[in-house]
Amino acid sequence: MVYGKVAFRHLLLSSRSRKIIFNGCVDYAIGRAFLSLDPNSPLVLASTKVGSIVERAVPGPQLLIYLASIRQSREARGRTDIAVYGVASNGFQWKFVMITHPGFIKVSAPFSTAFLDDTKIILDCLAFMVAAAALMLPTSGIGEHAAGGQWDIDDPSLHIGRNTESDDGTE
Repeated sequence: MVYGKVAFRHLLLSSRSRKIIFNGCVDYAIGRAFLSLDPNSPLVLASTKVGSIVERAVPGPQLLIYLASIRQSREARGRTDIAVYGVASNGFQWKFVMITHPGFIKVSAPFSTAFLDDTKIILDCLAFMVAAAALMLPTSGIGEHAAGGQWDIDDPSLHIGRNTESDDGTE
């Protein structure tokens, strides 16, 4: 099921005595048939942006906070794979985001539906994300995140013909 304007509330698990709660709303989530059964674990989410997402190195805080909340929730539940995936898109431009198992944020090169090759990559990445998330469902019978090695945000094929920044901010 696809849900629009999904509200969330997450208590930040921290060693500090101060209680921090994130409240917000994500634009879209793909989840179980009854989202109310587990509102903090939608399978995939997309945060739409009106302006150009290509100019930002990392998509906005809405997407990152929500992904971090899902990752932390999985970690607290003792899941063996806590990597999470998200998408920032305005419908034409797309960036894929991953927070890895150890907690590193990875962001793909920007893709545009104006280019046929990019559109194929966008669809492949979305298909991977849905398949990977489905494998994490308790009813899948396959185990957690068996698709983990099939899509790598660092794969050079995701950066063809693009200027991407290295970890130190240089191109």
